[in-house]
Amino acid sequence: MSVKPGVAVGRLGTLTLLAVALAPACTQGEGTGSVCGSLDVPDCWAGPFNLHPNFFAAVPTQPQDSLQIRIQNGGDYETFSDGVAILIDDAGEIRGDPTSSGVPRPSLLGQTLVVGLPAGVTAPGVPLEPVTNPTIVHASLYLDKTCRIQNDALYAVAAVTLNPDGTCLSPDGGEPEITCPGPAIASIDGGTETSLAASDASVAADATLAAADASAATSAGDASLAADASLSVPDANAPPAVVSASAGAAEAGASFDSDVAACPADPEAVTDGASGALVQVPGTSTIVFSSLFDGNEDETNAEERLTDAQFDFYFADPREVCPGGVGPPPPCRGHMVGYFRFYFERGQPAQPFP
Repeated sequence: MSVKPGVAVGRLGTLTLLAVALAPACTQGEGTGSVCGSLDVPDCWAGPFNLHPNFFAAVPTQPQDSLQIRIQNGGDYETFSDGVAILIDDAGEIRGDPTSSGVPRPSLLGQTLVVGLPAGVTAPGVPLEPVTNPTIVHASLYLDKTCRIQNDALYAVAAVTLNPDGTCLSPDGGEPEITCPGPAIASIDGGTETSLAASDASVAADATLAAADASAATSAGDASLAADASLSVPDANAPPAVVSASAGAAEAGASFDSDVAACPADPEAVTDGASGALVQVPGTSTIVFSSLFDGNEDETNAEERLTDAQFDFYFADPREVCPGGVGPPPPCRGHMVGYFRFYFERGQPAQPFP
């Protein structure tokens, strides 16, 4: 059975936590960065896309130590702009800050992290499942200026289905299709045999990643991270999803795929941490931080106010999956690479307060 994306999909209202409307006056918005690649958004955009970001903002939330980051073209409100929203569940875990009880934690700066949907968020009809290594970084792409249509947001996911040429560009002849498993068929002897359609050869995650033994997933850099951990309930005591260079990923610093070949590279690529520069895994969204704002709005140390990262995001509409979430991951609707670097500066409020 084949299903065309967009059929039998519902609202993904719980994902609105990534669409936080940050007022333009929350920070000064100055910084440097690049966000570009390709998009395949029905009734909006198909082909190369360059965000040309020139507004950068960060909003910390205490005491959870979460951090919201906005990378945008122009300083207008999000509902009138194009941009990327990033949510970090626990910025202190990435920085390596001790827990509130004083327990030390290793730093994740310089390590490539898997980016996916928040824990407990699934498409309608997709059951929750436990996951060993949850994602703690989430991202969405909003195109409210370019598309001006409802439900135009796309979400960075841990696995997508790529086109046969390995890109996210729309194939010749129309919309991409994903192959869904067929129904169970009763055999002549009264038993049950399962009729499954052949798996789509364009499934994005590397075979060595998708087939990794779940029992080996206790390692922070386990190869099984290419499975869609973003659609699962995490183990509260488990380490976050991290990619290791030996997990079947492309070598650090490898050239980009053809759908992002024209994008500028980070002039100061991240080189901190054990794994060095960003590790690219075809079909899996990843990010690496070399520095992250410590969340103190009154911070005077410039190094603690710096946020510096590079990323490789694969965007999709999580509702475009087979019924029940079985079968391949959703088709890729965008592949964006880039970086951002800015210092947090507390701006003036949007209105005076007594």
